[in-house]
Amino acid sequence: MVPLHLLPLLAAPLFSLFLFGNVYGQRRRNRVNNAFLALSADLFGMALCDFLLRVTSQSFIRHALMQMTVSLFFLSSLFYINLVYSLAKRDRDIPFRVIFFVSIALSVAPFVNISMLLDGSAMVNGLYVLKPNVLLLALFMLFTLPVTLYTVGLTVYAYRMEKDRSDKMRLLIWLCGIVTGFLYLMTVNFVLPFFFNNSGFSPYGTLTVIIVEIFAWWSVVRHNFLLVNIRQLEEIIGKVFQDSGDAFLLLNRLDKIVYVNNDAAGLFGAGTEAARDLSLAEILPGYAKDTAFSNLETTLRLPGKELSVLVSKTKLHAADETVNSLLTIRDITQVKRAEEARLRMQKLEALGILAGGIAHDFNNILCGVVSTFNAVKIGARLDPELKEILTVGEQTALSAQSLTHQLLTFSNGGQPVLENIDIIHSLQEACTFAARGNSVKLEFYLPQQGIFVEADDGQIRQVFQNIVLNACQSMNEGGVVRVEGVVKEIAPNQMPPLKAGRYIEVKVTDCGSGIAPEILPHIFEPYFSTKKKGSGLGLAIAHSVIQKHKGHISVFSEVGSGAVFSVYLPISENGKAAVKESANLNAGRRKGGRVLIMDDVMVVRLTLSMLLKQLGFVIDESASGEEALKIFEDNLKSGVSYRFVITDLTVPGGMGGRELVRKISALAPAIPVIVTSGYSEEVEIAHYKDFGFAAVLRKPYSVPELEKVIRSVEHPV
Repeated sequence: MVPLHLLPLLAAPLFSLFLFGNVYGQRRRNRVNNAFLALSADLFGMALCDFLLRVTSQSFIRHALMQMTVSLFFLSSLFYINLVYSLAKRDRDIPFRVIFFVSIALSVAPFVNISMLLDGSAMVNGLYVLKPNVLLLALFMLFTLPVTLYTVGLTVYAYRMEKDRSDKMRLLIWLCGIVTGFLYLMTVNFVLPFFFNNSGFSPYGTLTVIIVEIFAWWSVVRHNFLLVNIRQLEEIIGKVFQDSGDAFLLLNRLDKIVYVNNDAAGLFGAGTEAARDLSLAEILPGYAKDTAFSNLETTLRLPGKELSVLVSKTKLHAADETVNSLLTIRDITQVKRAEEARLRMQKLEALGILAGGIAHDFNNILCGVVSTFNAVKIGARLDPELKEILTVGEQTALSAQSLTHQLLTFSNGGQPVLENIDIIHSLQEACTFAARGNSVKLEFYLPQQGIFVEADDGQIRQVFQNIVLNACQSMNEGGVVRVEGVVKEIAPNQMPPLKAGRYIEVKVTDCGSGIAPEILPHIFEPYFSTKKKGSGLGLAIAHSVIQKHKGHISVFSEVGSGAVFSVYLPISENGKAAVKESANLNAGRRKGGRVLIMDDVMVVRLTLSMLLKQLGFVIDESASGEEALKIFEDNLKSGVSYRFVITDLTVPGGMGGRELVRKISALAPAIPVIVTSGYSEEVEIAHYKDFGFAAVLRKPYSVPELEKVIRSVEHPV
């Protein structure tokens, strides 16, 4: 039976074995756990050997146990400092390597010659007590004591440098363990024997193992508990939110990132480890460190890019202090861009409505001016010089129409009025017109034969005028603008959104300064301009028009190398242009007849009536659709027929042309109705035949245009 005074000595190895099994049973392999298990195994062996040494009477067994005890004692310094480095999160440096090699050397020394370290043992109070040699005491003072003091200093330094409260607590617990164990060891082995002149206290020095291991185990278990909590949160976030598309970050009390999901790593453009080193205050302006908030809209600033994000911060009331809050970041860059695009479209719609009203009134005024010029030229005998002045005035008034036409392109009704045109002819004229007054040279590389496309000739000319004008403005010192045209066969899915078929590709190349990469994606956006006096509408108009013609426009540019604009337009299956009017406008037209005109603007009615009378027609005028319908019905009952009817499309607060043509067609289907409007972008103008009209006459119009429309309804092709 073991005497009672031996039980404290047996408690040390048993307690070491228990703590070893407790930590090992958690099956969590990390640096701190491995260091603790190694130290516990060493202390268990040392405490067990020390216990057996003191109760064994066989001298040769005691000799072997003394060797093992002293060897494990020196080896414990290695495992001890390894645990300290692990708790302090310190890499193994030169002092660690020195202690490592010295510990290995000293642990081998007892097996070489134990007598250098111990003089033997003596029986005191029924226990064998070791008699340390001077060399062992010197080694203790020169190695073990400095190692202990070094680890204390290392722990204190790590405690002061650590900012996380939980890590500071673990280091403080371990520091208390070191100091308590060291004080107990010094008391039992030196202080008590000195004051009481009794070496019987020294066998109980192994109880230092229990003290040290209690504090070490406490630190390790707390470390594992915090890791388990973090891992559980990571697992929950990983499984529940991994594919949500939002970035989730776990933060500690210092707002340092301790975990990020894959979406966060992808958002930051870094790995999960690299993302943890990011500073939230630097990448998220307006971020509040100590407060929770929801749906904070800010900018995420990362190297090479800025993203619009929505940030929410939620405080977590966890059992530990490592994880303090959850930060959610949602990338709303595309949403913001879509919202901005929607706002721009709303602006354009409002602009289109405003422009439509302006265009209607403005074109009515122009119509009166142009018609007056024409009436004077036709009705009066004028000398050639005066007639030339009137012609210039007429052309100037007609050119003013383009001022509203650019804005109308963006309105909802800005659909092209399609006709078969020779794109080569229109392209040459438009580019030449745009380059006038600029110090640039145009070079054309176009097919000799005509290429026909279904397009609105005015809108297509405007596209190439805007592109060439943009090229000219990029070459302040002059240069060459190349205009090339080639027919291409586009295969299915070769160039989305173009459908398969034959296209003409027109390239406009300049030798200007080029377009910067950050500007290039925005050049087709409305109101975007790098010029001080630019409206930002020219290229936006070109893009809008080409899209409405089922074509495609793109640009390639490098800074210092100019720009290349490529325009694709589908080639028409009908390989001929619209029939041109002969020089003699009256040739082939039947003279005389009655015409009904309806327009709410008096000046338009008067000038149109004057022109038609000079062309030999009898005119009935009306200011509204209701009045025109009554005149038509009354004359029809009286047996008076009309050659054709000319009606304005819109009449504020009354019957317009759309309703009038329906009622006239019901009464007399054979009488053609011509629609005219100052707002030439209405859908009824673009697709006039779908609404029962025979032809369209856009305000302002010249006498040749009027004659051409009359001829088309009397001799339809």
